[in-house]
Parts: sequence; structure tokens; C-alpha cells
Amino acid sequence: MKLHHIGAIVDSIDDACKSYGLLHNKIFEANKIFMASQQVNVCFISIANDTLLELIEKAGENSAISRMQAKGFTFYHLGYKVQDFEKSLAELGEKNFKHLNTFYSEAFENKKCAFLFSPEMHLIEIIEE
Repeated sequence: MKLHHIGAIVDSIDDACKSYGLLHNKIFEANKIFMASQQVNVCFISIANDTLLELIEKAGENSAISRMQAKGFTFYHLGYKVQDFEKSLAELGEKNFKHLNTFYSEAFENKKCAFLFSPEMHLIEIIEE
């Protein structure tokens, strides 16, 4: 498994891109991707050599992040790319990670993804490479 991104819930992707641009002395363009399955917009910005920050804003009242955002959550998940999706999903299950759902993500060219809770109840995402 290779760390790919850190997911963060934001009120505005455009505003967050400006803020992170101040930290990194560069302009981040808000290349938003609408994810119909979760009713969110996402944008990836590079924050380290091989690690991205995924900014996630709700795109509707039935958004997957609405309840979390209402409770003040901003950290969302860690995303990992995996070479063998099914094997990784099974191995994580054996290590007491709870599989929540599997879906095909518009953000990753409709590749297979899954969300899981770690034993510490942290949300992770695995992404088919």
C-alpha cells in the first residue's frame, strides 16, 4: 500500500486552494471533480513529493460528508493506492479493518475504491492502481 492522499473536508475548495497556496508559495488551480455517487466536489493538490491533499466540499444537501461537516469534522481519511485491490481488502479485513463500501470513483478514472474503518475508527480509502 502506498499513501496517495489525505482527505480534508472544506467549506470551499476555491478558498482552501488559496490558503494552501500561501503555505507553498504557489497558485493551486481548483480543478474540481464532481462525484455524483457521494454528492461532493473534490480537488487534489500536491503538498509533498508523492502525497496529495484531497479537498472535499459538499455539492448537495444529501452529500456523504454533510453530517461529518455539521459536527465540525475536517479530517476525513487517508487514501492508499493498492496493486491488488481484492487481496488488499481481504488482508485489511483479517487485520480487523471494517469494510464500509466499495465504489467506482470518478476521481480515479472509475477505478474501484473502498472505504474502511481502522481498528481505531479512522477512515481509510483504498484505490485500485
